[in-house]
Parts: sequence; C-alpha cells; structure tokens
Amino acid sequence: IYNAFDYSLNDFHIDRLVSRKTGANIAVANVECIPLDDAVVDILVCMQAFIHFPNFDKAAAELARVAKEGAHLICSISNNASILYQVRGPHPDFTHHCTFDEFIADMKRHGFNLVHREMRGLWIPMPKWVTGRTVTLPVTSTDINKNLTFFYVFCKGDPVQHSRISGIPAQAQVSV
Repeated sequence: IYNAFDYSLNDFHIDRLVSRKTGANIAVANVECIPLDDAVVDILVCMQAFIHFPNFDKAAAELARVAKEGAHLICSISNNASILYQVRGPHPDFTHHCTFDEFIADMKRHGFNLVHREMRGLWIPMPKWVTGRTVTLPVTSTDINKNLTFFYVFCKGDPVQHSRISGIPAQAQVSV
C-alpha cells in the first residue's frame, strides 16, 4: 500500500494515482503532524521540501517518528550557496539554509544516518533569446557552488545492518 501525503493535492496528482489503480491512500497532511502510527513506514521520499518547512526540526522528528527502524529516507535539498542564487539572489520561500554537510548533521540528530550522497544540477545561464530560460544539466560539478541540488539517502538506525538499497553494497553505502 502506498500512502501519499502532501500539503496540497491537485487534480493531476489524484487522477494519476487513481487511474493507475495503485492501491494508494492519498491525503492532505502537514509534515509536522503525519496521520500515521509510530514506526510504520519503510521508505520516505521528500524531494525539495525540507528547505520549505517552517520548523525543520519538528518535521524531521515527525518523519523519524513514523519511520521503522531500518527505514530509508530518500531526499533532496537545494544548494542555497549555488551560483544560481548568487546571481539571482536568495529564494524567498526557502526557510532552512544548510550546506551539503550540515544537512547530514541535521538529519543525524533525528536518528537518520547517511547511506549515500551526491550533488547534481550544473546550472548554465543561457541568454533568454536562445532558450527562453536557463538550463540545468544532470551532471555533477567538482565546484560545489555550481551544483544546484544535493541528493541523499539516509537510514533510520545502522545503515550497514539495515542495508536494503539495491545496487549499492552495504560497505559502500556509508560514504562521505
């Protein structure tokens, strides 16, 4: 069973889930008060959302509450120090600002241990007359400030003991 929670669901999300007959349960919920019992979730996915949570610690604690021991959290955050934001200025909706390493420490405080991390999203400013927009390439730059997005996989508890991510050997999952 797939449980989907979001602070808002639009017709597109609902139609997509219902048309696939996935057995999905969908609900509008606040990450600071997830309507689930303790320790019932195996996999949590939180893409580009942590930076928008008004109370990061409360949200992370709530995710830890619903996660089973050994559950994996797959998430991403924007790199606030990237060249994009140096050029355009800070994003007005970002409430949680942290570096690549600070986010790992933030999650560890809530019982999530690092399994894997990487940077992606090389931003290339293009003249608007060429594309009408800027371009982000799905590659990693050696310069941390040129990467727009940080990706992480965390494990609640010991990542070696609870290794379930296929394709990444347990000993390689704890990489920094």
